[in-house]
Amino acid sequence: MKKELLFDLKAWLLVLLLLPFGVQVESNSERFFISLGFWLLLIVGFYPHQWLIKRFAQQKKWVFYGLGVSLLLCALALLSRYLLHFADNGPEMTFMDLIRNMAIFLLFSTAISFAYKGIWLQIQYEKSRRQQVEAELKLLQSQVNPHFLFNTLNNIYAQNLSDQDAANDMILQLADLMRYQTESSRKNTVLLSEEVRFLHNYISLEKKRLTANTEVVFQAETPQEPPYWIPPMLFVPFVENAFKHGIGNEPKNFIHINLAVHGEQLIFDLKNSVPQRKHIVQSTQTGLSNVKKRLELLFPNRYQLATNNDGQTYHARLEIFNPTT
Repeated sequence: MKKELLFDLKAWLLVLLLLPFGVQVESNSERFFISLGFWLLLIVGFYPHQWLIKRFAQQKKWVFYGLGVSLLLCALALLSRYLLHFADNGPEMTFMDLIRNMAIFLLFSTAISFAYKGIWLQIQYEKSRRQQVEAELKLLQSQVNPHFLFNTLNNIYAQNLSDQDAANDMILQLADLMRYQTESSRKNTVLLSEEVRFLHNYISLEKKRLTANTEVVFQAETPQEPPYWIPPMLFVPFVENAFKHGIGNEPKNFIHINLAVHGEQLIFDLKNSVPQRKHIVQSTQTGLSNVKKRLELLFPNRYQLATNNDGQTYHARLEIFNPTT
């Protein structure tokens, strides 16, 4: 309500500044007095007319609306006639001329008001929508962080049962990862090279718990110039999912990850083996779901995400077009 009142005040001040240019008298003081008088007259006529619109016109009570407008125009014509008496060289106008002029004033002021209110409402809607999107993105990103931490701590716990020294090294690596994660969570975008370095460290940490029957390959082709920016932690859920659900006891398990930039197109391609003997893995089911929501909010109509599971291989391919815009 305060914002709308402030908007009205600014609009009326603008009208007051413009009115003197339309008053044709020689004396500056007289011009100001007449302009001020007509300005007050417009305000006196505008708000009762708005009330008539809301009370009768919007409810299609046209007879009452017509009567109300007629009475309002007569009152405004009388006030304007009184105002013109103070102008030494004011134009001679009949009462019907005054009513016609007041009708034109009401028509134009109402039309301009609806136009400005429409613009104002659109601006408020866009601000509200942007704030809602930013809040939702922050929420989704905050959900990614504990999801990643939950999985990694499980891995360290499992390693600690067999090799405490290796578990201690993993804790140090996790500290470095969490430092980056904490810093990036405060940002809307990070350098692609930083995100790639984070993925390298994360994969290195995960590989320490794997046996020799698993092949993990991560290849990244990132441009050095110009700097390439992306949302933080965008690819981590895919990698998490591969390590969590793609490693079994069978020989020849694999995780192959390729990240490349081709002009204005970023491609993330991941393939992992699907264990034939299913093992029970607790999942929060938030990671990939959050990625899809973030993609829709950040890159509407500018991304393609395809996933496929044929029973032996899981394949996820993400293409983002113009990710830095």
